[in-house]
Amino acid sequence: MTQTRLKAISTFTDRFSGSYKQLDENDVDFRVYNKEKKLIAYVEVIPCNKSIKDCFPLAISLRKLSHLSAKRLNPVIIWSCLDGIMYAKINEVQGKVKWHGENEYSAELFVFYDKQKLFKYARYY
Repeated sequence: MTQTRLKAISTFTDRFSGSYKQLDENDVDFRVYNKEKKLIAYVEVIPCNKSIKDCFPLAISLRKLSHLSAKRLNPVIIWSCLDGIMYAKINEVQGKVKWHGENEYSAELFVFYDKQKLFKYARYY
C-alpha cells in the first residue's frame, strides 16, 4: 500500500475520529469504522497527481467502481490529490463512462466525474 493511499485514508477517518483496516490486494482498499468501532463504509483510494483545484474530471476504472459498489455499505471513493483529498459516496454522484488508455489494446472503461456539489474535500495538514 502506498504512502499516498495511507495518507488519504488517515485524513478521511480523522474527520470523524474513525479508524480503518486495510484489506487484501484483491479486495477494495479499506474498511472504515466509526469511533465506536462499528463498520460504516468501504473505501477505494485513487491517487491523483493534481491539486484539489485542478483535479476535475476525477476518474476511476469501471472495474474498481463495480467491485466497490458490490460492497453495498456506504461505498466511498477518495481521490488522493497533491494537497488533500476529494471524496464522495458513489451512489450520490454521477459520472460518464468512456474508454481510456494508451491504445486500443490497453484501453479500459473508466468513469469520469465532473465537479458536483456532493463532492467533499479535506486538505492535508
